[in-house]
Amino acid sequence: MSTTVAAPTRTLRPDDIFFPAMAVLILVIVVTGFGQSYFLAGMIRAKLPNALVHIHGAIFTTWIFFFLFQTSLVAAHRVKLHMALGIVGVILPPVMLILGVLTLMDSIRRAQLDIPPELILVGDLENLLLSSSSQRGHYLPAATPPPTSAF
Repeated sequence: MSTTVAAPTRTLRPDDIFFPAMAVLILVIVVTGFGQSYFLAGMIRAKLPNALVHIHGAIFTTWIFFFLFQTSLVAAHRVKLHMALGIVGVILPPVMLILGVLTLMDSIRRAQLDIPPELILVGDLENLLLSSSSQRGHYLPAATPPPTSAF
């Protein structure tokens, strides 16, 4: 007589659906917004002002795919791999901030608008700094370690 042991069932949490779905939604919004000028134009062959804008687009697109990948890893209960790859999540935001500021300055330089550059910087630079400071908290060690799972 043989005895079979049932594998433990994994319960699907609302977070396992919500965060990957939001990552897919962000990806769809980005591809829709930049489709004509960047993605459908062949990324590398797209007619953009200079190499800085190409690098900016590539790094920011990498961030979106990384976000989707990380949320999917957690949803699949692959938390150890998620944490191991977390170093990329520490490196990308400062690079994004620097590229965002450089691309913004380059855009202002090329536009030659009648609006003073300081007024343009107020809104755009403020958004860059606020989004980068909100990311900072995700990289600090937790006060208490996260609960471990039997899976």
